[in-house]
Amino acid sequence: MKKKQVDQLLSTLSYFTDTILNTVELTALKMVFSSGKNKYLIDVGIIESDEQVAYEVALIGKKVLVKPDEFIYFIGQQANIYDSIEILFYERGSGRRIEADDRNVKVSSIDTISKNNQKGQTGESTHLSNGVSEKRDYYIRVDEATEILKAIGIIDEKNKVKNDKIRKYNQIDRFVELVDPIIQEFIKRKETIYILDCACGKSYLSFVLNYYIREKLNHPCEFLGLDWSESVIESSKELAEKLHYTNMKFEQCDLSNYRSNSFRPTICMSLHACDTATDMAIYTGIQSRSAAILCVPCCQRELLNSGYSFPLLEKNILRHGLLKTRFSDLLTDALRVLLMEANGYETTVIEYISPLDSPKNIMIKGRFSGKNNKDSYAEYQSLKSQFNCEITLGKLLENK
Repeated sequence: MKKKQVDQLLSTLSYFTDTILNTVELTALKMVFSSGKNKYLIDVGIIESDEQVAYEVALIGKKVLVKPDEFIYFIGQQANIYDSIEILFYERGSGRRIEADDRNVKVSSIDTISKNNQKGQTGESTHLSNGVSEKRDYYIRVDEATEILKAIGIIDEKNKVKNDKIRKYNQIDRFVELVDPIIQEFIKRKETIYILDCACGKSYLSFVLNYYIREKLNHPCEFLGLDWSESVIESSKELAEKLHYTNMKFEQCDLSNYRSNSFRPTICMSLHACDTATDMAIYTGIQSRSAAILCVPCCQRELLNSGYSFPLLEKNILRHGLLKTRFSDLLTDALRVLLMEANGYETTVIEYISPLDSPKNIMIKGRFSGKNNKDSYAEYQSLKSQFNCEITLGKLLENK
């Protein structure tokens, strides 16, 4: 390829390195190198170890290990050898195609769900250009979970995912994927799984998880959904009755006042619990000594509204409204993680879904270890003091 197009290709890839290669949503990566009439399809294996990612590239007779930060350099080397290159990134339900030759560089989208829907077989093979086929292996398959997906409005009467529900479908399935290892652990122990859904809203996630555990995995489970809104609780009760899910209960209550000694959750979860509701969900999980806590925060306004300060950042970051908002989100989650660790949880923070699908894509995961971390509590106190701030979770834990 000509130098001009190689430079343009590498410039385009530099954007996708940040938004795709480093995201947990990446499910497959393929490349097609062309030289004259010869085409070489290259499958790239994604290797994850200790939260590190590398790409094992099968390059005509030998394997090469490429780290994400070396990926652009690697492609540049290949672009100087071949006449054209096609790179296909597959995410959950969508993807990107980058095509480059001596004439131009093009970027296009691949909607794997829409292509699958044309066959009515989400989860089956999808044939793309150059004979490449991509197999989607959803945990919640349309052809298997028709009743529940139709009941919560994800698919239409023709059993196709609605266009405006594709992202919701991806989010639900991704959550199931992330919680599955915990579920499998308790299945091996032959223990009933208890799930507490805090700020459950319409309880879509609970209904799908109930289907997955009870019907697909054939394992006993119990659900309790909590929300302050009486109308959404009544709606969830009606849907549970319609689906004959007698193992699902729903209660209208304020999370900050919720106490129960009879329902100790295996998993305490909240998906997009707004603002301080996420703090209350985490607090509920800590109080009940839930084996696992999974929270995807949303609308984090507490620190932004109540105020926080740090002189060294005032002139270069906090003076910009957008940066201050994002920094307050990061600070809030950092404080939450430290408090969870201080109260006996081993924590990780991951990207729940692609930022292309939703900016609210951070998940805080905690596994109960029973060992309170004094160092984390000291770090929490130090951070709180430096920024002259406090979050609801801290207040709740101090008053318990």
